[in-house]
Amino acid sequence: MIKYISFDLDGTLIHENKKFDYILWSVEIPKLYAKKNRVSLKEARKEIFSQYYSSKYIDKLNDKDWTRVTYWLKRFRLEKDLENLVSKMKKHVNISKKTIGVLKRLSKKHDLILITASDPQFIKIKLETDRIEKYFKRIFSIDSLKVQNKDEKMYLKVLKQLKAKPEEIAHVGDGRKVDFEIPSNLGIIAFHLNHKGSKEKNSVKSLVEFEQKLKALKLI
Repeated sequence: MIKYISFDLDGTLIHENKKFDYILWSVEIPKLYAKKNRVSLKEARKEIFSQYYSSKYIDKLNDKDWTRVTYWLKRFRLEKDLENLVSKMKKHVNISKKTIGVLKRLSKKHDLILITASDPQFIKIKLETDRIEKYFKRIFSIDSLKVQNKDEKMYLKVLKQLKAKPEEIAHVGDGRKVDFEIPSNLGIIAFHLNHKGSKEKNSVKSLVEFEQKLKALKLI
């Protein structure tokens, strides 16, 4: 039996993550920039995209800065628009009824945790959708653990804070390396969520199948 069931957030619990990211980075931020600088949306996108793709090398940013909305809003002098931006993005969060069903069932008998590299400005609004935050005992983000990436160091810190052994955690996520390979190498029982389906060991195409595999393996 395992003590904790762990989930990734974007692309795992939150479906259509690519749509959310596209609207955030390619639509809403350029709109704010265009309005502030009184330029067309086309001009705004051209300027913003040039900075998106060059700043990582010019400024030698670490990965944490590179992925932060707050960094870019500050860079474009749009800090005052953060609250409005967060509010606008809330409607683009999509959580399926099947996902909610899995969380509801598993949380009745097991402690669920969340391990995410999601931007901290948006973790809250994502979890508020359909009130899924109530299913989780602990939420671990790269900010709360003070790490740069979702890597081995992050998982080790999670294990330390939970005072758990690797084999006492089952984790699932859509990132093959960060959600499957890294935790597996540490001894965590990891599953790769591949929405297209795969015959690889410990690969599942849905969270419903993840739940079924946990039962089949007598882990829950």
